Amino acid sequence: FERIGVALCERAVQNDLRGAVATNDRVLFRFELPAGGRALTDEEFGARFDVLHRRILGYPAALAPASRIPRFRTLYQGAVTRHDDAGARSFNGPEAGWASVCEGLVRHPEFHLY
Repeated sequence: FERIGVALCERAVQNDLRGAVATNDRVLFRFELPAGGRALTDEEFGARFDVLHRRILGYPAALAPASRIPRFRTLYQGAVTRHDDAGARSFNGPEAGWASVCEGLVRHPEFHLY
């Protein structure tokens, strides 16, 4: 499941975040990235994380342990920083950040309970 999930996350970044797909027609990332590469506030991250959490784990992030959102925020920010500092790669910073969050949720033990 992990390999399929990682491929799904990476493909969804390419199609959902880069493609010209309407927000409601997206597979996983049913939200917009901030314009101009602006950093997300905690509230903005939390709302977007909740979308992925519901899609992948099947329930609202607010019902998860309180440490989950900050831990995934740290994962997101680390990926953004590494990709912004490294220059051109396949994903830009925010795209890499959301791919990492998606892959983290796919690897989460709760995902494997299904």
